[in-house]
Amino acid sequence: MIFQLCNRDQYGTSTIIKTSDDISLAGLKQLVVDGKACVTEDNMNNALALDEKLKDFTSVFVEFIEGEEDLENVVYAGKRLGNKENLYIIDFQKDNEDVTVETKIVQDVEVEQRFFIGEIVSDTKNNIRQSYYLDKTDPANRKNKILIGDFNDSDLEGKTWYFINIIE
Repeated sequence: MIFQLCNRDQYGTSTIIKTSDDISLAGLKQLVVDGKACVTEDNMNNALALDEKLKDFTSVFVEFIEGEEDLENVVYAGKRLGNKENLYIIDFQKDNEDVTVETKIVQDVEVEQRFFIGEIVSDTKNNIRQSYYLDKTDPANRKNKILIGDFNDSDLEGKTWYFINIIE
């Protein structure tokens, strides 16, 4: 079994970014970190002001959450089964000897998602990073912020999607 970090562009073309044969939770987490770094590079390393970066982003990384906590063993698997959004639920057994993977259509699983669009260093002295997610923010009232958790949101059309692929 191997894990792959991939992306799918606006034309539906997929590319393998990185392959890892480390089938542990740590190996999976590293690919997630690498995927989020790619999204940050795509969206945040330009000359735009932060507000413009958050509006004119080009790529996303899907995170599955419960409350505010990341579900580390649930990852976005891209479009698969019937051209629908899929996820993997990965069960890491003791010593990673028995790793089982279940593929599900996102809409069939009761799970929340959020769309990561990048991070910046907000305090260089203390190396504090601020993560940003796709949201609908009222510009007149920044406190009125609602995270987008719907794959069909129009703001996600034509974007590059980073995801994890698993080859058994």
